[in-house]
Amino acid sequence: MKPAKSNIFALTRGSLYALLTTLVFVLILALIVQLSGMGSTPIGIIMQIIKVISIFYGVAICVRKIETRGWIYGAILGIVYTPLAFFTFSILGADFNITTGLLADMLFAIVIGTVSAFLVKGLRAPAH
Repeated sequence: MKPAKSNIFALTRGSLYALLTTLVFVLILALIVQLSGMGSTPIGIIMQIIKVISIFYGVAICVRKIETRGWIYGAILGIVYTPLAFFTFSILGADFNITTGLLADMLFAIVIGTVSAFLVKGLRAPAH
């Protein structure tokens, strides 16, 4: 079964929105760290929160017009988002280092994408 072009477009759009959201929040975080002199200890936790917010936003954009199996698109968005974010930040940071942490990030993104799709689809009233 081949997904409709509009669903693929929605997935692409959602992934790009998620990446853009991550970039904006990371720039804000960098500014806060620079201005406040905050140590690096909380940055890992903050980055995970940024990923959750970004994936949730991307999934919300993606599944709003998808009528069935939105959770699959949420999971796929997590799969697409992870390497997209990895390559973007690798290019920006000039550090291209693939580790097992990338697999953990992808699994985390799949779970967040799936849960986000359930939440977004559950928050809307069903169409009659």
